[in-house]
Amino acid sequence: MKKFITTLGIVAILVLNAFMGIRLTTLEDELNTLKNEQPQVVETQPTVTQTSNIRTVIETDVSEIYSKVQNSVVTVINNPYGSGSGVIYKVDGNKSFVVTNHHVIEDNQSVDVLLSNGDRVEAEVLGSDSLADIALLEIETEHQLVPMVLGDSSVLNVGETVLAIGSPSGENFSGSLSVGVISGKDRIIEVDTDGDRRPDWDMVLIQTDAAINPGNSGGALVNMAGQLVGINTLKLLDITVEGMGFANPINEVVSILEQLEQDGEVTRPFIGISGLSVEDLIAQSRYYPIDLPNVEKGVYISDVMSNSPASRAGIESGDVIVKFDAQEVDDFKTFRRYLYQFKIGDEVDVEIIRDNETLTLTIKL
Repeated sequence: MKKFITTLGIVAILVLNAFMGIRLTTLEDELNTLKNEQPQVVETQPTVTQTSNIRTVIETDVSEIYSKVQNSVVTVINNPYGSGSGVIYKVDGNKSFVVTNHHVIEDNQSVDVLLSNGDRVEAEVLGSDSLADIALLEIETEHQLVPMVLGDSSVLNVGETVLAIGSPSGENFSGSLSVGVISGKDRIIEVDTDGDRRPDWDMVLIQTDAAINPGNSGGALVNMAGQLVGINTLKLLDITVEGMGFANPINEVVSILEQLEQDGEVTRPFIGISGLSVEDLIAQSRYYPIDLPNVEKGVYISDVMSNSPASRAGIESGDVIVKFDAQEVDDFKTFRRYLYQFKIGDEVDVEIIRDNETLTLTIKL
């Protein structure tokens, strides 16, 4: 099963070691400073400094939250390659829909879902999307399964406590729990989606220090209201890195799941160009001389499809895209990330450089 790679190294994840309630008590401190006798000093009074008794109690009932959601987290088995985790996203009668990562079920011969009660059920892959790294499965069972309540990932706060639940290292550790905090929001992580060992896509993810381990991929990131706020997806792996795991924000995941359930795939807009990052062309200019405008960043357009949105807008081969919807375009993958934020039919202003002249064109996606 393919793994995503970042410059530090990204490993498929899944999370957590069991925690119960945490009770941290700072015992009372007593400090007495006794008098310091000094000869030759008359009528010296003893000085005694005593701190007030301090008692701090922090209670977090993690076990209560875990007990509410644990049965909604499953193990996803990719036959014959390995396993990951998944979350029961929706239930419709005896049909249940399970969200997991694309890389968990990629290149499978068949997929099974191991429920929290130990039952193993054959699953149908309704669809998956490699760019979002999300897949949707459907299972049928007579057991009454409960979907996890969806939260709002847009209102997460840095420092907020979260739980990571999944099956690290396989089904023998299914339902494992780890606890951490939100370490950052809107983290841009470079990933390799085509296996050429070069980043070609940026994922915008939630960062957490909750323990993420191989097998946690597709598992749940849960807030202290017991709501699903993310799907655990990646971790950074390096001898200098510790506690840097990442999850897809659930708000972004839901729109992907709706398309996968309805169409079996995710449809994204295009403008009909072939392009290369200007930085890459500059680095390779000694081998592939190209007459570039006076720019250091952007997307060089090597070809324009006939009758495409780009051609109808007046874009030509040799142009360099430097802004998309007023956002500066550094390279091809940032251009593609901006593009995929829009819907088919949207109109977007694109700023290009042509023969060192700046032009603004409007493209209907």
